[in-house]
Amino acid sequence: LAVPGICNQLESRKLKFGIILEVDKVQQKDGNPFEFTILTNMGNPLRLKTATIIQWRLEKIGIKVHIRVLEWSTFIN
Repeated sequence: LAVPGICNQLESRKLKFGIILEVDKVQQKDGNPFEFTILTNMGNPLRLKTATIIQWRLEKIGIKVHIRVLEWSTFIN
């Protein structure tokens, strides 16, 4: 999988912030896959749709994104 503008013709490239981008995956310096969680609140369909689009787009370059929906009171604390 090539990422236009980043690694079209590179086999791998080490980025400044400790992430290694290869043609088919993104991993941290320690070799673990790069993944993170997007937190959003319940009752906000626009935020949930946005998080889903981000998840889908990043999955295409090998970044795993989890989405966690929280109640508003939990979300703001």
